[in-house]
Amino acid sequence: MVTWDGSPVETGTISFMPADGKGPTVGGELKDGSYRIKVQKEAALGTKTVSITGIRKTGKMIEAGPPAPAGTMVDDLQRITSTESCEIVDGENKHRFDLKSAGK
Repeated sequence: MVTWDGSPVETGTISFMPADGKGPTVGGELKDGSYRIKVQKEAALGTKTVSITGIRKTGKMIEAGPPAPAGTMVDDLQRITSTESCEIVDGENKHRFDLKSAGK
């Protein structure tokens, strides 16, 4: 699970890179804060640097701009990026990342 200020990250990606730079990077899609990644055990174990990129609605509406017709309103979106770390051990792993806005 990946949350931002307590709410699930609506959409984005998550990548797990070996902290020592040795081995493959694995990742997947974030959807409503959830992700699931299946890899071979040998590629997954160890300390990982986790890169999270997501998009969330700010709750505001803004004008779409061209080529949409004048006055067309769309959700204002905010890009979320974070770098975290975790340890992957043998067996099933569940990692939760609770991200916070600056100042919260």
